[in-house]
Amino acid sequence: MGGKGKNVDVVRAEILGAVDELRTVATLGHDDARVSVAAQLGDLFAGLVTAQEVRVASRDALALWRGGMGSFQDVGNADAEHAVERLRRALRRGRWSRPTRPRR
Repeated sequence: MGGKGKNVDVVRAEILGAVDELRTVATLGHDDARVSVAAQLGDLFAGLVTAQEVRVASRDALALWRGGMGSFQDVGNADAEHAVERLRRALRRGRWSRPTRPRR
C-alpha cells in the first residue's frame, strides 16, 4: 500500500498548512523553539509522496508529544494552542492515512 492517491495529497497539504500556521504563530510570538520545530516538520513533509511515507513521518512527529517536548505541551496563548492542536489533529490523520482506491 505504498501508492500515491488523492488522499495522500490532501493529508500532506493539511499537515503542511498546520505547520505553516505553527510557524506563523511562533514567529509572531518570538518562540524560537516552535519556529525550529515548524521548520523541521516542513522540511520533513515537503517531499513526501506515498501514504507510507506520510504515515511514518506522522508517527515520528507525533512522538514529540509522547516524548514530552515542551514546544507542544506548554502553549502560552490561544493562538499557539490552536496551531498546536491543529497540527496534532493533522498528524493523527496522517498517521492513519491510506491511499485512495480507484473507483471501478
